[in-house]
Amino acid sequence: TDSVLIFATGGSSYSWSDCIIDSAFVSPLSSQTYYLTGTDTSGCYGQTSVTINVVNPPTLSLGSNLSICDSLFSIIPTTSVGILYWNTGDTILNLNINSSGIYSAIATYNGCSTYDTLQVDLYNNPTIIANSTDSIVCMNSPVVLTGDGASSYSWNLGVIDGTTFYPNSSATYVLTGTDTNGCSNSDSIYISVIPVNLAISDFGVSLLSLASPATYQWLDCNAGYSVLPGETNQIFNAFSDGDYAVIVTQNGCSDTSACYFIMGTGMNPLPNTTKINVYPNPVSDELNIVFKKLVSDATIQLMNITRQIVFESKMM
Repeated sequence: TDSVLIFATGGSSYSWSDCIIDSAFVSPLSSQTYYLTGTDTSGCYGQTSVTINVVNPPTLSLGSNLSICDSLFSIIPTTSVGILYWNTGDTILNLNINSSGIYSAIATYNGCSTYDTLQVDLYNNPTIIANSTDSIVCMNSPVVLTGDGASSYSWNLGVIDGTTFYPNSSATYVLTGTDTNGCSNSDSIYISVIPVNLAISDFGVSLLSLASPATYQWLDCNAGYSVLPGETNQIFNAFSDGDYAVIVTQNGCSDTSACYFIMGTGMNPLPNTTKINVYPNPVSDELNIVFKKLVSDATIQLMNITRQIVFESKMM
């Protein structure tokens, strides 16, 4: 609030309203009229008045000091006027800036002014680079992803910067890097994983790898996945009951299949002259097995789809 000096001339003594002393400063909060009575040396007096009009100054706020992760910024003030006078020499409302500094503005209305300042720190976003030890890998091969250009890094898909992981499918990995100013940026890298077809068809005592073209090495799972010498064909004919797997090499990558159980390699087939009727088909609770000729010293086994024996009978 401004102060105003009120004083009188033309008399020898003066009396103001509101108990104001002559030649004093007053600071009214609103427009106000002050009344004066002046007396000369002869005892004669006169009266007059003066009105002080109080005008509210314009409002202006540039806001709190800012740190911005950008090379450009627009200062948008809150004010009751349409034009501001900036310390940059601009006479506009909103000020566009491209450098850090202290910015000030003056708002003027009816001869009254309001002043405010703002400090703005502008920081460029960092340039982030995503790196990988390999961009084309075999399934479940080790890969390390790292970032450059910032002080801390965060990857999607659960990857930790600089830590080995083993991808099993192709994917895009997105990196977000943050510098010491708290500014961040992103980059990405695509890791292509070469698949190996490990599907196998089971034909009783034979196994067929469905990978083609490829190379093959069959294994004995029950002997610590030991190599079966000479068994390098796409189809494997088991010579004894057990669990078997295959190493498939395809498109330059190798992987091992699951183990498959084979049973029945040591069973002698029934004579060609032996004929069997099995009915009904399908069956719900009772299955009939009828031999057209006498058979002795044989065993009947019924197995479910997982090769578990659900019924067994010895024929003497």
